Amino acid sequence: MAFVDSSLELGEEMDTQYPYIYNVNYAVGYGKINVRDDVLLVQYFLKKIWDKHKYQATPPPGVMKVDGFMGPTTHRWIKNFQSGATMKTPDPTVMFQDGIVNRAVADTLVAGTERSYTIVMLNFNFKVKYPELYYILPIAPDLPPELAYSLTMTSQE
Repeated sequence: MAFVDSSLELGEEMDTQYPYIYNVNYAVGYGKINVRDDVLLVQYFLKKIWDKHKYQATPPPGVMKVDGFMGPTTHRWIKNFQSGATMKTPDPTVMFQDGIVNRAVADTLVAGTERSYTIVMLNFNFKVKYPELYYILPIAPDLPPELAYSLTMTSQE
């Protein structure tokens, strides 16, 4: 179940800008559990980010549906995002390009690496493109109701 996570150590400066992130409870991607709410969060972020970015670059193939099902379109869009396609200066070394969105734990970097968690980068990109929505995401008018419910829960599974 997707949830609001205030437990990450993002660093003093980042903690003020991001007192929490929207996190997944279980990994999203081929061969992973793909809990519906977690997939919805990833799909929602990807779709919204590309809605604001499409004038700068061609979106990945396929129409992103925020339906909670992990399929080939969601996989392509995750991999495209991981390549750095939505960044001002694309850098494929920022995240692993494995098509998997893992739950962020402890801080913004995957343990033992210099790479960011994809879910953290989705949050950062979303907030840059939609600062007005970031803090009110659970009540955003276009958020799927089941995802809104998950994000308003106070505990995680």
